[in-house]
Amino acid sequence: MGSTPIEIVADCIRESSPLGEAATFELDTHLARTGIIDSLAILSITASLEKRLGLKIPDDLIQPQNFTSLRTLVELVDGLPRLT
Repeated sequence: MGSTPIEIVADCIRESSPLGEAATFELDTHLARTGIIDSLAILSITASLEKRLGLKIPDDLIQPQNFTSLRTLVELVDGLPRLT
């Protein structure tokens, strides 16, 4: 399991992907177009990120454009405050 934000986000994507651990992607791979994530995976990724990173992703940010790639997800969580 990763310890940096990018590793944590990548782990959450793999764990939530219909492809499971077989999901391979790079920083800018389009996750939905390649079948790595679907709408259910978005919800699972959201819950996992909130738990692992100690943050809350507002409902209005749970949009497909924020889940396009590993890069967009890392940018999303980097811009959110951590809960104390």
